[in-house]
Amino acid sequence: MRYGNFAMEALINNVLKSGCARSDLEIKLFGGANLYNGPSMVGMQNLEFALNYPKTEGLPLKMQDLGGPRGRRIHYFPTTGAVKRLLLKSTTDLDLIRSEQDYIQSLRQQPIEGDVDLFD
Repeated sequence: MRYGNFAMEALINNVLKSGCARSDLEIKLFGGANLYNGPSMVGMQNLEFALNYPKTEGLPLKMQDLGGPRGRRIHYFPTTGAVKRLLLKSTTDLDLIRSEQDYIQSLRQQPIEGDVDLFD
């Protein structure tokens, strides 16, 4: 959860610094698929965090497409707020799984560092 909190704080702070008012934020959540059966069920853990974070921070959840066994490709258009979602095919899923596993392994080898800026 420490990575999720840090990432969300950094993202929201940068959006607010760019001039967006907190009241104008629209939260749209995608992902949380369990791409493979394993002991950690990372997709479900991410999904639970993603759903709880906006509630905890009092942010409006406008849209969600979460869970399931398949990954997604998301195209977001910030000028309109439109989102296009494509469910990935199973062969793409296998490549994505390998990529995610490699990324997780690289994170385990990196030291935990950085600053966190909290906002009101």
